[in-house]
Amino acid sequence: MEEVRVTIAGKVIVASREDVEAVARALKPEPVTKHWVKVAGKMFPPKQLLEAVAKAKGVPLNRLDFQTMSARRFFNKLGFEMNQ
Repeated sequence: MEEVRVTIAGKVIVASREDVEAVARALKPEPVTKHWVKVAGKMFPPKQLLEAVAKAKGVPLNRLDFQTMSARRFFNKLGFEMNQ
């Protein structure tokens, strides 16, 4: 299980693809307005999912404190499908 370590808004998040999938299975996606990441057969706004993953890992992260591109880079490192 390969983990990715990133620093977003000054907070370190370490998570694996499996961690993200577990969070996604339990999370209801908010409506997608522009960008999306596909996990566990569902499309999520990247900021919603990253905020939830961080919380699950014990890292308090508010989606207002980072940009969508930071979330997209995180999910890209883990190999998830995203729109352009």
